[in-house]
Amino acid sequence: MLSDYRLNKTYKMLRKKLPCPIGNLLALIRTEIKNPVPLSFIHKLRAYKNGFNSRYYRLYNLENKDNLEDYLSDSAFTSTSFINPNPDILDNKKAFYDYMSNKGFGRYVPEVFGVIKNGKFIGDESLESYLDKRKKIVMKPYASYAGSGVYICEIEKNKVIMKGKKRKSMKFEKFKSKVQEFDEYIVTEFCEQASFLNDIYPHSSNTIRILSMNPQDKKPFIPTAILRIGRKKSGFLDNIDQGGLTANINLENGKLSSAATVPISGEAEWYDKHPDTGAQIKGSKIPAWNQIKKELLAIVTKLPELKYVGWDILLTNENGKFVIIEGNSCPGIWPHQVHKPLLEDPHARDFYQENGVCLKL
Repeated sequence: MLSDYRLNKTYKMLRKKLPCPIGNLLALIRTEIKNPVPLSFIHKLRAYKNGFNSRYYRLYNLENKDNLEDYLSDSAFTSTSFINPNPDILDNKKAFYDYMSNKGFGRYVPEVFGVIKNGKFIGDESLESYLDKRKKIVMKPYASYAGSGVYICEIEKNKVIMKGKKRKSMKFEKFKSKVQEFDEYIVTEFCEQASFLNDIYPHSSNTIRILSMNPQDKKPFIPTAILRIGRKKSGFLDNIDQGGLTANINLENGKLSSAATVPISGEAEWYDKHPDTGAQIKGSKIPAWNQIKKELLAIVTKLPELKYVGWDILLTNENGKFVIIEGNSCPGIWPHQVHKPLLEDPHARDFYQENGVCLKL
């Protein structure tokens, strides 16, 4: 049986070969089958005509809006996977870390201890040694989506605790047996987050997702950014698809909006304060936000082959120091557009059109 990663890659290859209108229609059908929500016949017709599946049409509250053209539609979204000439640099986490190191940006990514292939750990030291010295490590598949297969592992009372969507506690011998089930996993250091993020929610690493666009013959820019925040429903991950929260970041001053989470119904639930910790979200400011933007754009400027990236960065102190957890070649757009439409920025619209993204069905 093909893995989800290979199935997705096969679909992308087929999608790329199809003419734009047919490919967009196929994309719309595919997304609608996965997560349909109830809409009236009139609104379903309006949604499909404009390239939206019912879930995100409801999520963006388009039943009560006339500016559908300002939103990147679901059918158009799949075209964004063809923007980067070599998406495997981003889609394969091991390849991404190697690439960043080779380009002179190794200090911005977590330290890699080794890899797991066919259930065997390959590194300078044993997995037990790294766990014993570092107390916490991260194991994640070379290629995964929505946080699937990611584990934070730590030693606690002579047992290994594996924290993913759920917490698993086991003796080291059982942990070693568990590792034998893994293939093509990368093992890295665990990076502690800044106290600002810890105060909001301490049980997950709460990452900033920044979308960068690198147009030809123009300076790269950031059209949108969000803070992803974990909660009890998402386990030890901040991933929004796992039940986490998304708060918009004001690009000028770093202020956070209310945070949203999205059940399968497609109707967003909004929180000014964290639903579990009570910490204030709305109005809080990302520390040293302008420095973070400036530093990330300086990196993007030197990597022109990475034309379109969803950067997951973790702020590690209040002075703006950060680590790049990963890059994504086809980052999900709905966690941004639940806050505001992406195409109301004319520079973003121009970038998509320049790179062959079909904005209409």
